[in-house]
Amino acid sequence: KILKLTDSETKKKSIKEYKKEPIVVANNFIWGINGHPLTNVDYTVGSIESQLALLKEHQLEYYRIDITTDEDGIINTYPDKFDELIEKANQLQIRILPIIKIDNHLDKFNISAEEAYDLGKRQMAGFIKNYGKHFEYYELGNEQENKIINANSNGMYMTDYDAVKFKVLLSYLKGMTESLQRIQPEANTMISAGWLHWGYFDLLQSAGLHFDIISYHWYSNMGSMFKSRYENVNIIDTLNAKYNKPIWITEINKKDGSIHHTEEAQALWVDYFMHELDHQSNVKAFFIYE
Repeated sequence: KILKLTDSETKKKSIKEYKKEPIVVANNFIWGINGHPLTNVDYTVGSIESQLALLKEHQLEYYRIDITTDEDGIINTYPDKFDELIEKANQLQIRILPIIKIDNHLDKFNISAEEAYDLGKRQMAGFIKNYGKHFEYYELGNEQENKIINANSNGMYMTDYDAVKFKVLLSYLKGMTESLQRIQPEANTMISAGWLHWGYFDLLQSAGLHFDIISYHWYSNMGSMFKSRYENVNIIDTLNAKYNKPIWITEINKKDGSIHHTEEAQALWVDYFMHELDHQSNVKAFFIYE
């Protein structure tokens, strides 16, 4: 059977037809989903049990969540929900991938690189000491490259980013990774970007920042990961060639989900993106947003 994406949005995108056959991924491939149980009031309307029940029903083994803390790494939004989430996720053998948010500490990059380093080190050290026993992976910030990219830039080049802001951000991330390597050296770290923003990873790599995993974000308005809407780039091949790191697709979906369109259109996009994983041995995880 040949599956086509036929709604008006998809006709504009660089999407090819494909045979709908079972995909081949590694036995230890990770399937997950995103949510905001500790940062978004909408999630407090439903219970932790209902969220985890959905994960269990759909055989999703990881729940990627954003976490905000104070400067000492102590969770400062819905901390009681965190304890409940950890307890009930453990009971269902669901793992949590925490995104340690840093925006509220960097603010408008109006601190020095030295201050940023100290803040990053302090936040991460406190978080690990209080909660590290629950985690084996950490995501350091979320799409931070979008905070430092220059206007009208596509993000493919190191010069597409504000050098002054990058220096502050880099220092913050170095502080975080130093705490991790000192306190929990066995943990794995990942840093996220999306679209064509690998120039950000080039900057991090050239600055010698250590992290283990590329966390990448992709949506239907960007086209196919094998042929991007702009520049016709094969994203997976590009990331493999440049960095030789495992790739986790930590956000992916039809743009805006089923808002303004139908669940069927959303399902077609998700199904298509899942088929792009076929035989991609360096892609290790796939997380729906949200």
